[in-house]
Amino acid sequence: WFLLRAGCHSPERGPERSLERGPERSPEQALERSWVRGREQAHPPGARERQPRLLQNRALPTRRAEALRSKPMRRIRQALSRHWGYKLLALGGAFALWTYVSARPETEMAVQASIRYIHLPAGLEMDADQADRLTVVVRGARLLLQEIEWRRVTAEVDLSGARAGQEQTFTVTGASLGLPLGVALVRAVPSQLRFTLERRERREIPVEAAFGGEMAEGYLLESYTVVPPRLTVLGAAKRLAALSHVTTDRIDLSQLDLRQLKGAVGVKTTAYLTDPYLRFATDAAVRVDVRVSKTQ
Repeated sequence: WFLLRAGCHSPERGPERSLERGPERSPEQALERSWVRGREQAHPPGARERQPRLLQNRALPTRRAEALRSKPMRRIRQALSRHWGYKLLALGGAFALWTYVSARPETEMAVQASIRYIHLPAGLEMDADQADRLTVVVRGARLLLQEIEWRRVTAEVDLSGARAGQEQTFTVTGASLGLPLGVALVRAVPSQLRFTLERRERREIPVEAAFGGEMAEGYLLESYTVVPPRLTVLGAAKRLAALSHVTTDRIDLSQLDLRQLKGAVGVKTTAYLTDPYLRFATDAAVRVDVRVSKTQ
């Protein structure tokens, strides 16, 4: 302050300097002026205005996340509220169609249903003396019955709780047939299925060759050999006990090539099981070696 005052009244600069600096200030005014300038330099005027913007920019990610969360809900509301007239028209048409179908008189129809056994325990075989198809009579609207004609009706029999040697009875119901809503089961023929599960076994069964036709004149069938002589058969124990042998397809003796009389004539054929509920464990192809000799 003393230096400023001395500069204003310096004899070198003259009174013009004092005019530029303005009127003299008291020490208290000069001190207050310097304090205001220091405060303005530390806190510029735009700092307080910019502070809310910074806080607002920091809050942008949170607001964007909230906007993204609410976007699916906004789309759902828009989809429900848009074209509400068409939606009401479609709903009314569906209701009218359902009323028309349900109000029509019901009719009955007979269809064929197959039987499918599910959850068969391992190591058990089904008793073969069972029907493989059912005749069911159903009742419902004509349109629904036409739908049943187009698709295959199947009765599912659950065997998860069955045991070997124990009889099981299954009653045919609409639920087991998988009938659609609005279609009722009137009756089924047969209405019940009774079956028995047996243990699965395997046995080596001998193979015998079957022949037909007449040998050429002057020739005689001496012997034959089947290769392999036995085949493994699988099935229920009761049916395997009743099986003594299996036979091959009939071999026509009149068609044998008799030019090789010194050796056997090999004929490839297939073994056949007369019981349809038994099966071979391996390939049923065999070879029959036939020995032929000349008569004197």
